Amino acid sequence: MKQSRTSTSRATNPAKYFAISVAAGFAHRMRKTISGIPAVSNLAKKAEKPDPSTCSEAGPASVGRGVPSMSFPVYLHLGFLRIHPHWFFEALAYIVSFRIYLLLRRRRGDAVLDVDRWWVIAAGAVGAVVGSKLLYWLEDPEATIRHLSDPAFLLGGKSIVGALIGALFAVEATKKYLGISRRTGDLFALPLCVGIAIGRIGCFLTGLEDHTTGVATSLPWGVNFGDGARHPTQLYEIAFVLLLAALIVVASRRPHPEGDLFKIFMVGYFAFRLCVDSLKPDVRVMAGLTSIQWACILMLLYYAPDVLRWVGVKHIRHRESAAELETPETARAK
Repeated sequence: MKQSRTSTSRATNPAKYFAISVAAGFAHRMRKTISGIPAVSNLAKKAEKPDPSTCSEAGPASVGRGVPSMSFPVYLHLGFLRIHPHWFFEALAYIVSFRIYLLLRRRRGDAVLDVDRWWVIAAGAVGAVVGSKLLYWLEDPEATIRHLSDPAFLLGGKSIVGALIGALFAVEATKKYLGISRRTGDLFALPLCVGIAIGRIGCFLTGLEDHTTGVATSLPWGVNFGDGARHPTQLYEIAFVLLLAALIVVASRRPHPEGDLFKIFMVGYFAFRLCVDSLKPDVRVMAGLTSIQWACILMLLYYAPDVLRWVGVKHIRHRESAAELETPETARAK
């Protein structure tokens, strides 16, 4: 009996097909989450806690009264199709970022074997799903405890910060198990920036129901999402990750230790989220900070030796071997 090419490929490279299956399943679940019941559970979660931006005497409706209000969500119309912006731009973010990854891998080469790379991608995908969900549950621990028996609530949200942390440690554990000593994250730094920027367009066009808007503001660039002018934190994030992408491109053209491009992304993004999340009406769990901010602080401490190395602290300067010092020329030669 003949064996098909597809089944033969799956047998020879199961990690690749596992990674693709995880990504496809996650995208399908995200579509259901955005368009179905879990989105309603998000609204219930936020309704349980007062929004700090609405607790002032004036309230957001009285702030920036001259700011024109768009109608959110801003649905996309393609022929007879009416597409929710969150689903569309999130799917687009996955597609574009993965294509950029493949392009960079083809241009720069990859020090990691194909089969090992796909195991790394599979581990990162699983870790991202788990980490995203865990940190979401910790955003409002009291609400999570009250809804432990509510599957719709538990499946209804996610966190980019949690996804990055979960993916990082899942990949590191997998590399240790497989005996991979090389840095594997540089190829993902630029795709992550682009993917986040595209995804946040969907968050912005979704409006209040996405729960990524900022608190009330009287600044002239405040956006009226329907209840008064608020900080458009999604737009702040888009601008930041695009600047971060430019920095990564510049750094990639100069000699750099292997792994530094990914570290630049992680340090930059966690530092940004630590700051910008102070403008969001999320639950403060301790010392006036949210769970996401505390997660960012812990990750910045994790990367502190690298930050100190970058700023030139001599007594902890990391001595990279000639094999690990990567230039654009050596990267293409791999």
